[in-house]
Formats: sequence, C-alpha cells, structure tokens
Amino acid sequence: MLTPSVVPALPDRLTFPALGELWWLEYRDTGTRGSAQVRMRSDAASLRVSGEISERAGREALRRFVLRYARQVLPVLAQGISDECRPQLGRSARDFAVMNARRRWGSCSSDGRIRLNCKLLFFPKEQARQVILHELAHLREMNHSKRFYELLFALPGSNKDLEKANRRAMVHVPEWFLSA
Repeated sequence: MLTPSVVPALPDRLTFPALGELWWLEYRDTGTRGSAQVRMRSDAASLRVSGEISERAGREALRRFVLRYARQVLPVLAQGISDECRPQLGRSARDFAVMNARRRWGSCSSDGRIRLNCKLLFFPKEQARQVILHELAHLREMNHSKRFYELLFALPGSNKDLEKANRRAMVHVPEWFLSA
C-alpha cells in the first residue's frame, strides 16, 4: 500500500515526461536522524523514501535520486539521438555526462563531450530532444550563428518553436526540486 507524503511539500509521485515515466512515492519515516534514502521497489512503478522524512531531507533525497537516475538514462537517450543524426552531422558525440546546473540545459565542448542537465527529465519529450539536438549541432558549429541554426533546424524533430520554448522551460521543473 502506498502512503501519501507525510510532509505536504513533498510530492506523491515523480513524473518524468521526457521518458514517459511515472513513479509513485512511498514515504517511511524510520525516525533515523540524518538523510533520507530513495530506493526502487520491486514493483518497478514506485520508490520508497525512508529515513528522516522532513521536508528538507526528503527533497534532498529526491534530488539525489533524480540526478542518479538521469545519469543512467539521459546518456542512453542522447546517444540514440546522436546516432540518428550522425548522417547529417558527420560525427557522433564523444560522450555524455549529466549534471545539475542552475540554468544551463546543456553544453558541448570542442572535443565532442556533451553535458546535459538532469532537469531535462521533467521536460516534455520534444523539448528534451530539442536540447539534445541543440548540443549535437554544436559538434559542427561551436557558435550560435545563422549556419548553426540552419543546421539545427534541419535535424529530425528540431524546430524553432521548441527552441524558443526551451528558454522558458524552467516552468516544467517542480518547485520541490528547485527550493533550497
């Protein structure tokens, strides 16, 4: 049986639209002081948050889980998109890493390393894909010139409306993830 959050500011579910996933949360306050832990349950549809279930400890545990999970799934997603775009780009990314930056959704280094923000999990699929496509386009054009945008919008699934929407994409990130 799933228990509702014992702290109203904590969510009862994690929704990752970029992946089409929904995880129900079960909170178990064990009375143990210190940080809370998040573990996948055997039903693969829910997570258990246990330990000290204060608002602060719960948020920190959920943030750690999101970052850890993003490090598992976003590189796989991005590699698939990179492979799909290889004919247009002439190369693939060297590797993908995931971080939790305040505002930057991604970056691409001149040696082909792409960094993605874990908050992409909270984006709609098309917007997360647009961020990845944007960074992949930097494999050929390391700037934001007219040529860069022509290349970007020629990639499959890329468009100007999504690129513009990503400037306001912080609205998709839940408040509990952002609050200190």
